[in-house]
Amino acid sequence: MFLRIFGWLRFAWQQTVLAADALNGPHSPKHLAWGFILGMLLGLVPKDNLTAVILGLLLLVLEVNLSAGLVASSIFSLVAPWIDPLAHRLGYWLLTWPVLQPFWSAIYQWPLVPWLKWHNTVVLGSLLVGLWLAYPAFVIVQRIAQRWGPTRAAADLGPASTSSPQQSAPAVDTGQYSAAGGPLV
Repeated sequence: MFLRIFGWLRFAWQQTVLAADALNGPHSPKHLAWGFILGMLLGLVPKDNLTAVILGLLLLVLEVNLSAGLVASSIFSLVAPWIDPLAHRLGYWLLTWPVLQPFWSAIYQWPLVPWLKWHNTVVLGSLLVGLWLAYPAFVIVQRIAQRWGPTRAAADLGPASTSSPQQSAPAVDTGQYSAAGGPLV
């Protein structure tokens, strides 16, 4: 009985470590910025449509920083109700613009497009607001990540942070791995 509980706890700990590694994701400024952009788009768009599902899947599948995406999604989900009136006006204007009427009629006949809910003024408008904000937000987040990211922080420490040659030797892969998944040295 005790061994079963211990085995389950060990398995739960391993899964927690793997989840933490997955949430950390890539740390380059570009990966952080792309994760933030996908999270921002996901946060702005209402969640009851295929557009939100696709954005969420892109956030999970692409090599972007998942933590930045989840934080941005949470923040922009809270901000979205204040942006919805603007998104509604923009979506309504685009959906009723006579030049685009044939386009909307044609794509609405395609399979899966009705599930995107682009015929909803708030969905279309918030998607366009998010796309409009994407480039400036990307540049800002990338510059912030370059300025205060982990690589910059290590560089700011100067020569005192350099390690001795004995400590910087590469680890030898013995083929054995610890319970947390890292190599045993």
